[in-house]
Amino acid sequence: KVVFEKLKSGTLYLILGDPGSGVVWRVDLASGRSDQLTHPEPQYGASTLSASPAGLVLADASSGIDVVSVYRAGKSIDLAGHGGTPAISPEGEVAYVEIPDVVNHTPPQSWRIGVIPVAGGQTQTLYEQSGPDLEAVDLSEPSWGPGGRLAVGSAGGPRNGVGTPAALIL
Repeated sequence: KVVFEKLKSGTLYLILGDPGSGVVWRVDLASGRSDQLTHPEPQYGASTLSASPAGLVLADASSGIDVVSVYRAGKSIDLAGHGGTPAISPEGEVAYVEIPDVVNHTPPQSWRIGVIPVAGGQTQTLYEQSGPDLEAVDLSEPSWGPGGRLAVGSAGGPRNGVGTPAALIL
């Protein structure tokens, strides 16, 4: 009941469906009205989303790979290239993980944490990691904190047969 009392007003955004093929819904908690925002082809939907007063951003896989997009005027508009797990700050800065193409080996061949204004513009790279074993890297979803500070972690795990510890990157 406590959770319901805290959530009885505002807007809730949800992704429903299988990973990488989700449908984005908006729920007005005061009225209970829901709207389906995206209408993807099967297996080509949203992977993750983030919302703030500045807007709604998502990792949109409608092209077959995740692309950082902003939802505006009833449609998903590409904001940055191949990337995932976007997080939007209240001020409208979008942080995301830029993912290397380990299959086709197209540049850049590194993991990056980028930040781009939700209105569009130039991406600022805050962190970059490259190396011989890119498939073993696992950067976590960026999270905005107080004062516009950004946190990103590395999940750790096996790397060249040796376990790497989880770590806070930014």
